[in-house]
Amino acid sequence: GFIDLVIQSVIDPKDKPIQLTDGTSNNFQPDWSPDGSKLAFVTDRSGFYEIWVANLQDPVDRFRKVTGNPGSDYSSPVWSPDGQNLAFSSFFSSDRIFLVNPEKPEDEPVLIGSGTNPVWMPDGNGILATISLPNHTEILAYSTTDQHLLVPPIPMTGNLHGYDWKSGNLTQGVKTWLSQNTIAQPPSLWEINLDEEQSEDNRLSLVELDGVSSPQPSLSDAVDDSFNALRAM
Repeated sequence: GFIDLVIQSVIDPKDKPIQLTDGTSNNFQPDWSPDGSKLAFVTDRSGFYEIWVANLQDPVDRFRKVTGNPGSDYSSPVWSPDGQNLAFSSFFSSDRIFLVNPEKPEDEPVLIGSGTNPVWMPDGNGILATISLPNHTEILAYSTTDQHLLVPPIPMTGNLHGYDWKSGNLTQGVKTWLSQNTIAQPPSLWEINLDEEQSEDNRLSLVELDGVSSPQPSLSDAVDDSFNALRAM
């Protein structure tokens, strides 16, 4: 048998399921577009795993290949929050993350970086990904605008099989606590003690430093006390 895509109503489970694919190839890893009109998925109908899109509003010309090349396997398509792009994984000699506009399949996919299992940031400006190593998984994130690292690789204990990235206001709890509590300020490590009188133009004098070997072992009277305090730590 083959793996097919089936759409089932969750409003009325008694509704008959709609079989989207025809049972002549494997079709899996579906991902809804944000507006619900399209479905990206992986299929092996050409002999290799490719990324296709099903336009649910066009029963005549419903299926369209987005990307795929012989010798490479593609997986994990995910729509950007604005529905304009798809991120996906591709394996040839290593796992890599690419970005493509499904409305322009003739354009070359944009390489985002090494990794697999892409997940979009809520604002669409970054992609979370994983790199599988022999004994653990590393999680990292790339910018979608210039492909630089947003989050450097973070080792995770064991293997990571599923994750997501959601927006949240994590600072609100801290702000609430600070508004209700007073944090004691630590004592100052030093006090400014002017050793020399200021000149007529209000400039601070230079103070010679003890135990410092240099051509001019002196600092401004405004900072020599902090320097000596740091030396004593």
